[in-house]
Amino acid sequence: VKVIKNNAYFKRFQTRFRRRREGKTDYYQRKRLITQRKNKYNTPKYRMIVRFSNKDVTCQLAYARIEGDVVICAAYAHELPRYGLKVGLTNFSAAYCTGLLLARRILKKLKLDSVYLGVEEADGEENICWDADSDIACVIFETKNKCDIVDQPNAECVLYPYDTTATVTRFCKLKEPSTTTAAPT
Repeated sequence: VKVIKNNAYFKRFQTRFRRRREGKTDYYQRKRLITQRKNKYNTPKYRMIVRFSNKDVTCQLAYARIEGDVVICAAYAHELPRYGLKVGLTNFSAAYCTGLLLARRILKKLKLDSVYLGVEEADGEENICWDADSDIACVIFETKNKCDIVDQPNAECVLYPYDTTATVTRFCKLKEPSTTTAAPT
């Protein structure tokens, strides 16, 4: 039996970056997220960083500089009990609320909270006030994933808050299908 991983193999072996070995950074994706077009000069390219741990959801809005990333604003799920969401801080609803909290903080920081008041009654219309790419690290991105709902706190969902005395409802109520369908001819 021939030994494949011999001395010559290990002389040429190149270790991956530390954050890639830890599964924290996908450098292939990061390169495409932070590279800005040349005709936009020094305009920052914003990205929404979403991370999930066992006990928390972290959302940050950041842009890249040569010295390092600059975080403009951040929101965490462990801050949600101040706003009435006391349990289930890592589920679908908490992810949505954390994204919404980040959106309101950014608007307040940029003094645009009086311009974009938000939606009082959920009607399924999209209300986008800024454009940022999703940075979800090494998570496989799928539709209806928790990372997707953090990025779009304005989608077609109505999220119901928790009631600690009753059964917990943590689902999304999608828009009703339209009743105007063409009659078959």
